[in-house]
Amino acid sequence: MDWTAALMVGAGILLAGQDRTPEASESPWLEDVVVTGSLPRTRDVAERFVDTVGAAPTARKLARWRDSVCVSVVNVKATTAHALADHIATVAAGYGLYPGGPGCSPDVIVFVTDDGDATARGLVRSRSSLFRVGGASSVQLGSAALARFQSSNKPIRWWHISVPVNAETGLATVRFPGDPPYPVDNGISRPSDVMGGANVLGSRLLDQTDDELRRVFIIVEADAVAGFSGQALGDYLAMVALAQIDAERSFSSFDSVLNLFDRPDLAGFSDWDRAYLGALYDPAARTAGSGAQSDRMAASMIDRLSATAD
Repeated sequence: MDWTAALMVGAGILLAGQDRTPEASESPWLEDVVVTGSLPRTRDVAERFVDTVGAAPTARKLARWRDSVCVSVVNVKATTAHALADHIATVAAGYGLYPGGPGCSPDVIVFVTDDGDATARGLVRSRSSLFRVGGASSVQLGSAALARFQSSNKPIRWWHISVPVNAETGLATVRFPGDPPYPVDNGISRPSDVMGGANVLGSRLLDQTDDELRRVFIIVEADAVAGFSGQALGDYLAMVALAQIDAERSFSSFDSVLNLFDRPDLAGFSDWDRAYLGALYDPAARTAGSGAQSDRMAASMIDRLSATAD
């Protein structure tokens, strides 16, 4: 049984008896709505936006999906589940990702529940290896963050798993328990043959590694989101499905859909949100070193915001 099948079995047990089928108050298939604001469109502000919004594992870059993403929404009526999953997939397609076809193995699973804490604790307890991947600090935020994931009072919570990869081949540069052993040639281990290698160029500005998302778990409190439009909720979910968003930060000083639960009047993505995702998925930033990614993303955001204004 693969990890998604195992998790879905666990989810079925955890969510059994929850007969809520909350409907989005409006269809996610609305015309695009852009939230505008008076935030100065300067490089300094863009850098603060990048540094505030993103949350990568220690010493790693912000991760993204490489080519495609498959989304599943569970514990709601099929029409609502399909609409939200399609909305996220449509947003992803706008940044160069192919949506998974019917029957694809989910990369992003959105759980809708009456008790987020119980669902999170149950999932981590029953499928701990999916949330603590080999104990590697390079692929997840760590034990303290995982504890907060299981005891959050927020309407929506999320957990990301990412992997360092060779930017050219997409092969992982780290080995996890259960992976095949590295091949050996004359007694010398050659991880690059199997794992893609990590040819770092000795610079904070450039390297040949990238970080890719591999799994995202999102838990939604049904009662807490009942009054929001499909557009706003879909955009919020797309933001945390496509990017490693810091769950502990306040975004109140920025124009962002991430403020949705403090500002229910928000209609969806802001220009800043779109520029952030565009910068994150910009191919030119793929080999930026950890010290340069923020600068490159900020510059890309300003270019995109200027184009939007024009």
